[in-house]
Amino acid sequence: MTSCGTCDLCSHKTKQASDLKQHKQAIHDIDVVWRHCDSCSFKSKEAGNLKVHKQHFHNIGVVWHHCDSCEHKSKQTGDLKKHKQRMHGVGASSKRTTSKTKQKTINADDLLLGGSSEEEEFGEDLLFDDDYDSNLEEGGDGETAHSK
Repeated sequence: MTSCGTCDLCSHKTKQASDLKQHKQAIHDIDVVWRHCDSCSFKSKEAGNLKVHKQHFHNIGVVWHHCDSCEHKSKQTGDLKKHKQRMHGVGASSKRTTSKTKQKTINADDLLLGGSSEEEEFGEDLLFDDDYDSNLEEGGDGETAHSK
């Protein structure tokens, strides 16, 4: 490799002087133009990263996607689609069940008293729709003690 420039800090070699300048900015923070967030102490070398930061953490420049069935709003269209599926049954099925093909109604007393053997029949993946949905509404990931 014919070298046009060698980094004096780490001996990295480049073919072009502009590549050496980019290397020093990216790796060693030399001659970097920092972009600062005016709402917190965040800073970035890239303007695009600062824009994403402001949208994500400060809701600046966000295009909100509103649910037409309730007051929910999302920053991402995919998140709104998931919300509509989970909360309003729009699109894919809103009910989650075990991956097994057999389904059975479980008596709550059997679960409390240990009188049923659903774990043997279905595995340990029994999910309860109302527990799953309530956990999501509270900001959880949908997983509950029942489904772990």
